[in-house]
Amino acid sequence: MRFVTPDDRHRGRDGALLAARHALDQRARRKTPRRWTGQTRNWTPIGPVTLDPHSHEAQALKRM
Repeated sequence: MRFVTPDDRHRGRDGALLAARHALDQRARRKTPRRWTGQTRNWTPIGPVTLDPHSHEAQALKRM
């Protein structure tokens, strides 16, 4: 998600990659502002992701 590989997410490199891409976008926008008419991509990291969140919720409820 957010244009990083699963391996980058798994190893925790996604935050640094997305920050670098955001910085690059900002530099390009300042250099040639007429070229950029709208918003750039959302470069914020997603956070934790589970493969089957409903399964984890159901297991947690069973433990209670």
